[in-house]
Amino acid sequence: MEINFFKPEDFESTDCPLCGAGERNIPLFHFNPFGVVRCSQCSLLYLSPRLKESAILRIYEEKGYYSSDGDSGYLSYADQERSLMLTFKRFLHYLLRKKLSGGDLLEVGCGFGYFLKEAQGYFRRRIGIDLSKEAIDKASKVCDDVHQGPLETLPRSFGLFDTIVAINLIEHLYDPLQFLREAKRRLKKGGTVVLATPNAGSFWFYLMGRRWPSFKIPEHVTFFNFQSLSLLFLKAGCLKPITIPFPHAFPLSLVGEKLGIGVPSTLGSLAIWLPGTMIALAAMEDGSNHE
Repeated sequence: MEINFFKPEDFESTDCPLCGAGERNIPLFHFNPFGVVRCSQCSLLYLSPRLKESAILRIYEEKGYYSSDGDSGYLSYADQERSLMLTFKRFLHYLLRKKLSGGDLLEVGCGFGYFLKEAQGYFRRRIGIDLSKEAIDKASKVCDDVHQGPLETLPRSFGLFDTIVAINLIEHLYDPLQFLREAKRRLKKGGTVVLATPNAGSFWFYLMGRRWPSFKIPEHVTFFNFQSLSLLFLKAGCLKPITIPFPHAFPLSLVGEKLGIGVPSTLGSLAIWLPGTMIALAAMEDGSNHE
């Protein structure tokens, strides 16, 4: 979607979404009319100016956001199915090793349900939630149940969960702290929240600078590294988080596109593992939601 689709009143400057500080933030990159700044207090990287949340929701709700027919969003999402399934298969292996599988699973921001599909056999019940009707329609075919809307609208009839997973979601959220607190309220006693997000402390970030693909402006509004993601968990009242390995595979065609390198079409679907692109942390709720 072109930025000129939006009106001046659709934009805003903001304080830090993690600690609330708003003064003496350090400008890092400029993407007219957006800017990436570093919080002077907690060091979180975030977008300011940015689109207001009401404006960004129009992008997510647009038909074709996830498909190659859309004008914005994940233009190559369906083309990444094979590499994403490989990624999620390996990630689920690590969740199993950390004893974070089994029981009832909720994936927030489930997309087409690739993770939920791969999670069959790892969890007793698999529920997906997403803002996109297109995504929910597809995810409904591969899991036990779905809900369209933000997490706070999930009916209580769905019950509580042993594990809540959000992959490539937290960087989209305007109030990540409120989201994590809401996720805690949806956990069973001793349950765990798992967050996976592009790593803004990675080699790739420092190598590519403003060309780092995970800036994905205007949809991504926060950019976490290990320290800021850990701080998010602690501010939400979770126990000390643990690191979960998250190796990520990408289609060679997508890697070539991001690096400006031509790739023969016959090799485009080849899955390439790029280490360090993601960071994943998991933390148990602290028991304060239960009697």
